[in-house]
Amino acid sequence: MLTVMIISDGYKHFKEGISEYEKRTQKFVNIRKIKPISHTNPEYIKVKETLLVKEVLSKMQGTVYLLDERGDRISTNVFAELLEDVKNRSEDMIFIIGGSYGVDLELFAEVQHKKIRISDFVMPHSLALLVLLEQIYRAKEIEKGSGYHHG
Repeated sequence: MLTVMIISDGYKHFKEGISEYEKRTQKFVNIRKIKPISHTNPEYIKVKETLLVKEVLSKMQGTVYLLDERGDRISTNVFAELLEDVKNRSEDMIFIIGGSYGVDLELFAEVQHKKIRISDFVMPHSLALLVLLEQIYRAKEIEKGSGYHHG
């Protein structure tokens, strides 16, 4: 099973695309939404949201991937191979999309994880969710040999 954990209070700008890929991936992706912390201090928000993510992760098992612009670059084909490899080992994968101020990396260092990036660009978190869901769908279609991917 794949879990995508996102700190977000809505997807209004990309709702249609996200809804489409939620439908296409619903059999193998679980999306866990965490409500953002409301506060005026960005550092406070980042710490509290990181603690929320860690609390949820403490009840889960699987390999954790933090989406971060400083993470490792990964191509679509390598991503597809990664998903297939994890599936073959019967492991779960957990993707984390942090809140507006990101994840407190010092606090998160206690969680064994890998950092990957989906782009060199910084983007809204709802767009990152859309891109991730599409890439998960694409990876599954590559595995099936469906012709969806032309790369």
